Amino acid sequence: MGTLDERFLIYSALLILCSTTGVFVGLAAGLWSFVQIAAVIEFIYWIGPPRGDWYIK
Repeated sequence: MGTLDERFLIYSALLILCSTTGVFVGLAAGLWSFVQIAAVIEFIYWIGPPRGDWYIK
């Protein structure tokens, strides 16, 4: 599974969870939750990219 596949899977799950939050709490809360979590995910990918074949154990 490549990096793009992993991100698609993560963001799909995040979208489902935040949509559920939006239904029960409100649209603004669901959208704000998505933005905050997406920012953290992108920050994590930025500071620590996933290990590839170049990684030496």
